[in-house]
Amino acid sequence: MKENRMLMGNICGAAAPAILILFVSLAIISNPSFSWEDNALSDLGISDVSAAYFNGGVFISGALLLFFSFFGLSYPRMKNALRILFAISFISLSLIGIFTLDYPGEHTIVAVTFFMLTPAVVAVYGFLEETKRRRNVILAASALSYIAWALPWKGSGIALPEVFSTLPILAFCFSYGTEYIYKWRKGIS
Repeated sequence: MKENRMLMGNICGAAAPAILILFVSLAIISNPSFSWEDNALSDLGISDVSAAYFNGGVFISGALLLFFSFFGLSYPRMKNALRILFAISFISLSLIGIFTLDYPGEHTIVAVTFFMLTPAVVAVYGFLEETKRRRNVILAASALSYIAWALPWKGSGIALPEVFSTLPILAFCFSYGTEYIYKWRKGIS
């Protein structure tokens, strides 16, 4: 039973990044007025043409990653604290799709929570990782997420730092999930 939950959790962890990228891409394609330089990704969540794609994608992906945080990830130490922090991070992602820019205060809280807390939790997870190579990759993903916010981007929008800060986190979830699935298929524990 536990192995089935781990497998389903890791399938969710592997699928969520693809779903998020697909739905955000569909939102961008469907909204010709979207500008990488002048908009935030969340602007896609209030446009009539792209809102369903964007809001649906972030909500579904956050829900899948929540399941991943509880059942997919294995926690070497501090498991309850990390599980709760990952859960808060991924619930915040889902809530971005509910508290759109039409609710500016709530939206800011959930967006900042996702973009700032998630890389920090990934870093803690990385520090606790026992294999050096994996630890370094996880820590690099976390660092890249923060570096994306520090780079000087052209224009007044924040879509580019949002994308480039999220991609390393999505890569962490995808690689962790697919590695578990691969080992499960090969019968490796």
